[in-house]
Amino acid sequence: MEINDFLSKERIIVDAQPFSSKKRIIEAIASCFSKTIETISKEHVFEQLIAREKIGSTGMGSGIAIPHARIAEINQPYAVFMRLQAELNFDAHDNKPVDLVFALIVPEQATKLDLQLMQDMTLIFKNKDIIAHLRQTSDIESIQKTFQTVI
Repeated sequence: MEINDFLSKERIIVDAQPFSSKKRIIEAIASCFSKTIETISKEHVFEQLIAREKIGSTGMGSGIAIPHARIAEINQPYAVFMRLQAELNFDAHDNKPVDLVFALIVPEQATKLDLQLMQDMTLIFKNKDIIAHLRQTSDIESIQKTFQTVI
């Protein structure tokens, strides 16, 4: 599976407006998903992402969060990448604020796919060169190509 299969240009947001809370970021992510995927509602995606977040923070450290959820109404994975204008507390294990958010939703029954994609994203976000590029470029195509070259 290629990144272009689930991260479209419409779901890459550079310098997203400052948010007042983690909940508002998740709400914006849910809105982005619902605007680009006909089969889901903003409210349902928001509820699923928040439910997952209640299990434990998806802030992985180093300014990166990977909120994710399983959604019954989809049959393939979808992602949103968001670079924030201002860092925000995401309850990450290192207590550092977040400025890069990669949200992922997968079909409800896709447990192996979910785990594989999360593992791939974790490896990507451990690469300091990739992180630096994502923080510096404002070119959406460049961001999409960056993810494409590493998956």
